Amino acid sequence: MFKNGSTGTLKGFRKLEDAIKSQLRTNRAYPCPVIQFKSDKYKHSQYSWIWNPIFEVVDWADMQGNLLSEAGQAPQAQAGVAKPRAAKPALVQPAPAPVEDDDVEDTPAEVVAPRPAQRRRPPVA
Repeated sequence: MFKNGSTGTLKGFRKLEDAIKSQLRTNRAYPCPVIQFKSDKYKHSQYSWIWNPIFEVVDWADMQGNLLSEAGQAPQAQAGVAKPRAAKPALVQPAPAPVEDDDVEDTPAEVVAPRPAQRRRPPVA
């Protein structure tokens, strides 16, 4: 168990989370990271030395504990740095191309309305 609420620890866990999400997109058979714990430090003017954990992914394992490197596939070197997150899809989709008819001229393209806002749950009585 590792407990810490510092900014450096939260950043380290965010990078680890991004690495796991990236692995799930590429190879769902091996979702569990095998981690080597490291640390980094810097001098703070008021609090002296500040230690930040680094979670370096050295391999991936399946749910039974079999390693990806033992399966004949080379693990991707993550080194604690995750790839940038993918862009979210647009809320409004572009209108489809109009159908060409000889009878219809200058018909405006169909406009796709944005999706409705999410509704809140009713209060529990």
